[in-house]
Amino acid sequence: MSDAFTIAANLRVASLSIAVFHFAEVLPRGWRLLRDSQGLTVSVVLFVLINTTSVCALALSNVGFFYPHFTVASCARFYLLPPAFKVIQAMVSQAIMGVRAINLSRRNRVIIMALFVYYIVTCTLEWITTLHQRTPDMNADHGK
Repeated sequence: MSDAFTIAANLRVASLSIAVFHFAEVLPRGWRLLRDSQGLTVSVVLFVLINTTSVCALALSNVGFFYPHFTVASCARFYLLPPAFKVIQAMVSQAIMGVRAINLSRRNRVIIMALFVYYIVTCTLEWITTLHQRTPDMNADHGK
């Protein structure tokens, strides 16, 4: 294996390890937040979603990177999952920022509508640019 592959593999393992550690660390706080809040609030849902989608996006990306036994058929079924989860993670992150901006604007209706339109346009463009005409790239040397 090349040095670049080894470095990339080590960085992927390190990033996933940090993400899983962070997820385990904030899990008790998330449970306490859910228990203490009056039902499911937007904050609680977004808190759970950002942690979950972050770990899932990293895990799926690492499966695609490390799994050496992809066939053309299994790759065709799998290759869109990691970028799709990346977009979902970005959407959740942007939703968190939008909620914060709405609260800072004191729930101004004009700001809410502008942010909503901006969010829809941005998310649509993210999905299109991430998934449109994407083709799988299978490296024959991978896993050897």
